[in-house]
Amino acid sequence: MRRGISFVSLCAGDSHDRARIIGIVPNGVTWVRLQLTADDSALREVSVVSNAFTMTAPPVDAILSWVGARSGTTIPLPLAHLASKSECSIRLEGA
Repeated sequence: MRRGISFVSLCAGDSHDRARIIGIVPNGVTWVRLQLTADDSALREVSVVSNAFTMTAPPVDAILSWVGARSGTTIPLPLAHLASKSECSIRLEGA
């Protein structure tokens, strides 16, 4: 596996105002970082355990990147766009 696999589900968190991101990454990835598309500021950084990770994030457009021996792979995640098409009520204010 070279590109990894990521799944996004909306309506996560206690208030159903988050996106849950779950993924499988190749060997050599030790951390996964989520950054805002707009300014590259960090939103989340989680460790990879047995080539898998999970995190929740606000519904904003972001970039997922891998950290470790396979650093550099980036995956755009249009969470705001996906949330706008979701059937649950996502509150964008305060994201």
